[in-house]
Amino acid sequence: MVPTLNAVELPNQVRIPYIEQGDRRGTPVILLHGYPDSSYSFMPLLPFLPPSIRAIAPTQRGFGDASRPDSGYTMDDFAGDVLALMDVLRIEAAVVVGHSMGSLISQRFAIRYPERTLGLVLIGTASIFSNHPDLQAFQEAVEAMQGALDPDLVHEFQAGMFMNPPAPGLLDGLIAESLKAPVHVWQQALRGIMTTNTSDDLSRITAPTVIIWGTEDPLCPRSEQEILLAGIDNSRLSVYRGGGHCVNWEQPDAVAAEIVELASRAGTAAV
Repeated sequence: MVPTLNAVELPNQVRIPYIEQGDRRGTPVILLHGYPDSSYSFMPLLPFLPPSIRAIAPTQRGFGDASRPDSGYTMDDFAGDVLALMDVLRIEAAVVVGHSMGSLISQRFAIRYPERTLGLVLIGTASIFSNHPDLQAFQEAVEAMQGALDPDLVHEFQAGMFMNPPAPGLLDGLIAESLKAPVHVWQQALRGIMTTNTSDDLSRITAPTVIIWGTEDPLCPRSEQEILLAGIDNSRLSVYRGGGHCVNWEQPDAVAAEIVELASRAGTAAV
């Protein structure tokens, strides 16, 4: 399959580019990237999804080649864009896959719009990120940026996400995409991440959920996975030994298989 690149303008006038592949009659799967990525971050995974999956990977507001409004970077703002995108594409309900920041957006989406959520796959995830000292220090560095991004900081951040060697060219592509977002997007989206705590609302998630965790994830400890597992009734934890924060980059075939399995169950249940 060859993914196609499309774009739509949402009713709020935010332009969202998205990659799409698969049968339009297949089970819809929305793939939400992390901070400060774009839809490019799912390119390693897309080849492992079968034609029966209608895969849609949007670049979210502010990032990549999407619109860059002055404001609107809370996790609920991003979740609202996902809902609007689904409405424009006439998708009634979908499996929502979120990585890192995308996993927070996915949680907020499932909490706010349970009737539109067939299932959840949460990768490199937590209910709260603000209590991590490394992220607190990183936020201080991001808030200190003025005018232009610091390329060294961008490189250090993206390179630090890998616990295993990346595929050739992947890191360079991720850095190039990350550099497209202006400073105000980096700052406001990170504030949105650091002010989000879903722990009190997890019981409102009713969709079947897979929590994917790498044992060497430097940002999301096992304790956070247990909070999610206990809070979401219909959930299971999938542990990747030796995996880091981005197992969807390190083991895309295995993560794709988890998505396909959940989409198969969720799609059948929705019929």
